[in-house]
Amino acid sequence: PARRLLRSRELWLGAGIALLIILPNILWHWQHHWAALEFYPKAQSLKNNPTGPLLVLLYQILSLNPFLFPLWAGGVYYLLAGENRKYAPLGWMYLAMLLLMMLGQTSRLDRLTPAYAILFAAGAVFLENLLGQYRLAWVKPVYTAVLLASDIILLPFLLPVLPVEKMEAYMRGLGVKIVLERGYDNYVPSYLARRIGWEKVVDEIAAVYHRLPPADQARTVIIAYKYGYAGALEMYGKKHNLPRVLCGHIHYYYWADKKEHEDIFLTVGIKEQFLQGMFDSVELAGTYHDRYEKQGRQKITICLCRHPRLPFEQLWPYFKVYR
Repeated sequence: PARRLLRSRELWLGAGIALLIILPNILWHWQHHWAALEFYPKAQSLKNNPTGPLLVLLYQILSLNPFLFPLWAGGVYYLLAGENRKYAPLGWMYLAMLLLMMLGQTSRLDRLTPAYAILFAAGAVFLENLLGQYRLAWVKPVYTAVLLASDIILLPFLLPVLPVEKMEAYMRGLGVKIVLERGYDNYVPSYLARRIGWEKVVDEIAAVYHRLPPADQARTVIIAYKYGYAGALEMYGKKHNLPRVLCGHIHYYYWADKKEHEDIFLTVGIKEQFLQGMFDSVELAGTYHDRYEKQGRQKITICLCRHPRLPFEQLWPYFKVYR
């Protein structure tokens, strides 16, 4: 019986290694009041699209290339009913996660993607055995050719192999719009759109910063709306000699460490109405328009804020963005 596995040294060694891998994450959450318990409910209610059970299943078929469905579905069957049943737990784990997503109805539809590497391997063994049993060896080159041809057609969905304008026209021509989160409405998928154009955004922010007198520059710190802005500023801002970047988005929130002399705040992507409640002086210093959405905003506002109405330690929690 499988219960004998509970006495195996390998099982407990693997469990110990897994615990060591995840332990830093557990300790971090313990130190930060179990931040994930605050993040995930907000992500479900504010960011993730509603996803009914059939939509979850349909996405798994379409997003991986529909022609791959026989391969990974055969993999599930092989894991659960093949001659080597020791791999059955892998199949049950996949089905359990799929069921949870179907019941949850708010999960990101691409969260199961890593599991398919296992299913592809198992499916390859299953199809090899099946085709050999029925002497259908000719199916293999035909199926391979179909997969290659369809992958070429679908490649722009996944990788930036086309210029962004041509990518938009290609997706529009196929009538395909991939929407994984609320508030996004563009033919260029968000996971590609959010990887283009950041240098231009940073150039705009740098232009505003360098218009400040040198004395004011030395007192300035940047506050970015979300981690996309913050990451771009940290990567591309060095050549512009930009100041430090703070951000209230998810884990960035906990990395904030404003210095005593920093009392001028250059904000990026944060709405003026919000800032006017936090500072006595709010000046709209620049605006960047991007037809391809950046972190939830097509119009990116750049503001100069002075004279905060609260000490920074009391002000900072209002900048937390958990979505």
